[in-house]
Order: sequence, then structure tokens, then C-alpha cells
Amino acid sequence: MAKPAKISNNQKAVNRLVALLLAGKTVTVQAYSGYYTVGKYTPAVGPGGFAVYGYGRGTIPAQEYTSAVAANDAAWAVVSSCGSTRVREACLHYF
Repeated sequence: MAKPAKISNNQKAVNRLVALLLAGKTVTVQAYSGYYTVGKYTPAVGPGGFAVYGYGRGTIPAQEYTSAVAANDAAWAVVSSCGSTRVREACLHYF
């Protein structure tokens, strides 16, 4: 019997964040030099889209995603910038 594939900490953080985004939450994540917010900013991206905005000296000042997997793309952008631990800690405030 084959061993089940392990899920990385990054993927776990993305999964948590995607669940919150699809539930309509806007999440703020502290970063090393500032913070990021991610959520449905409908005026900016239209229905079904998600946006990531960085404040301070963040590496992503603004990204907007409108594809079919926009929530996943936005979540990966935040995890890439802030790290899975900070994203997990931010998500814990909503569960």
C-alpha cells in the first residue's frame, strides 16, 4: 500500500486562507516589514475576484486575481510573501 502524500506547511496555510476567502472574509497578515490584506475587493476586481494589498515595505504592493482559481492564487501570493506560519496565525483568529 502506498503512503499518502504529505501536505507541506505552505499548502496547509493556503488551504486555510482559501477557506476564509471563499467564506467572504478579509484577512490581514503581519509581514516582516508591514502587513498584507487579502479578500474580495469587488470594486477593484469584480465579482469572483480577489486582491492582495501590501502595506509598509511589502514585496507585493498590489495584486489582483480574476481567474477561476483566484482565491488560490491570492492565497499563494500571501504565503509566498509572509510565510506559512504568519498566515496560519492570522487564520486562527477567524476559526
